[in-house]
Amino acid sequence: MKHRLEYLLLCIFRRIVRVLPPGMAYRFLEGVALFAHEVCGWRKTSARKRIAQVCKDRSPAEQTRIRRESVRNLARNITELMYPDGTAFKKYVDCEGTFAAFREARGRGKGVLLVIAHSGNWDLGAFLTAKAGFPVCFIARQQKNSLAYRELIQAREAGGGTVIERDDPRLIRKLLAFLADNGIVAIFIDIRARQAGDSYRFLGENAWVANGLGLLAAKSGAEVVPVYLGREGRKTQVWKPMAPRRLDPEDTGKEERKRLLQSCLDDLGEEILKTRRVISGSISVKAEPLSGVNISSAQTPRPVDPTDQFCWPESIHSLMGAGYLGIQGILGVKYISAPKRIMAMVRLRMGLASAKTIHTRRRREAEKTPGPPEANWS
Repeated sequence: MKHRLEYLLLCIFRRIVRVLPPGMAYRFLEGVALFAHEVCGWRKTSARKRIAQVCKDRSPAEQTRIRRESVRNLARNITELMYPDGTAFKKYVDCEGTFAAFREARGRGKGVLLVIAHSGNWDLGAFLTAKAGFPVCFIARQQKNSLAYRELIQAREAGGGTVIERDDPRLIRKLLAFLADNGIVAIFIDIRARQAGDSYRFLGENAWVANGLGLLAAKSGAEVVPVYLGREGRKTQVWKPMAPRRLDPEDTGKEERKRLLQSCLDDLGEEILKTRRVISGSISVKAEPLSGVNISSAQTPRPVDPTDQFCWPESIHSLMGAGYLGIQGILGVKYISAPKRIMAMVRLRMGLASAKTIHTRRRREAEKTPGPPEANWS
């Protein structure tokens, strides 16, 4: 019953997002995600714990800001995934440099291992890469809610990409076959190993990381291309390809595989920390003795502003108006009277405008009053 209710809410939110302009859709889902996180406690405890570990040199106010921005970024990712045509967001992505790197790497004819982390919007990245004509394959982990998981897979395959389940017993064979056809296989490098084994350094922490990258690189001889994915503000996406690398065919032993993975972790981790973004994703924190990093999604934290708080009353007002629109989209216009439709639009626009006005006023007041030294980015 719980999964069916979650799926119903997902369908309602998707209908709402698709009838709203992109800017309003972003704000709507950000409000929903923050309400679920702050009020309902969705992922709140785990996010606090993991951010405190990764950002232990930051003040509590900064950690709170990073946590909330992480939730906002997750909502932005979902917004872009729910839109009927993901190419509408291509204008916010500078992807030509990355595509050029893919063309060069595929020139050897042995495929490309695209190494990424759970930062920015990886689903949008895969969608645009497939739309550009590149054969893309990425691995998906089965979710508890099978209905929502099915929707996610359909959205990922809509652009022409290929999805293989992580628990597929023939996973390695399928990936090697895809690489043999000169395809691009996306590998998330920040995935926790299922069993304790070799440790690696990532974002200043020791972590157990699954080294499927080394195995695939050794078996296929594919070119390894790490790409940093990030977000600046609400819409702008940053893709930064890094120097390609590959294993020496004469030396594909365990130590060389470890060095390959560690080099990718170092390059991506350096870029993440340099640009003041915090990684997230699927490495769960381990208490003893090694740990990894997992927030809920990557984010671009701005300088901390203690007065910049979420405008709950105004945003709830917006949600009420958006709820009417969602019901209208599901049941049909004839079941909702014209006055109620007009009131729904008024509520939605007034709520968003009020929240934006209050947000701007708080920012201006904060600029006049300098915060404590530890609250400023150096």
